[in-house]
Amino acid sequence: MDFRHVWEDLYNIPLSSWTGPNVWRYIAAFILKFEGRDATVENINDYLDMIKEFRDAEPKNVVGALRW
Repeated sequence: MDFRHVWEDLYNIPLSSWTGPNVWRYIAAFILKFEGRDATVENINDYLDMIKEFRDAEPKNVVGALRW
C-alpha cells in the first residue's frame, strides 16, 4: 500500500488537488496509520508539532545535528 493508492484509489482524492495546510494533516495521518498509531486529531497535532520543533531546532544543518 502506498500513499497514492490510499488517497487516489481508496478515498478518491486526487493528489493534484492537494493545496494548503491540510496537505500536512493528510500526510501526518498517513504516516501515523503506517506506523500503526491512531490518526486522531490529537495525534496528528502532536506529530505536526514534533516536526515543527525538529525543523526549528539548532543547528539548522541536519548533518551537523548528527555529529557528536
